[in-house]
Amino acid sequence: MTWGDTRLVATGLGSYIADATGNGDFPRIALGIAVMCVYVMGFNHFVWRRLYVLAAERLRIA
Repeated sequence: MTWGDTRLVATGLGSYIADATGNGDFPRIALGIAVMCVYVMGFNHFVWRRLYVLAAERLRIA
């Protein structure tokens, strides 16, 4: 983001993908999207699935 003479640069995966998109670097775009997919699938598997199982067990007991 640029405001006058000030330029702010974000870090992280979204910034990586945005930078690659701005430069038209398609292999880096694909890599960033692949890493994001792996992250989301891992988060779903290790966090949300376990929370779902916990909630289902509590509903069966109640």
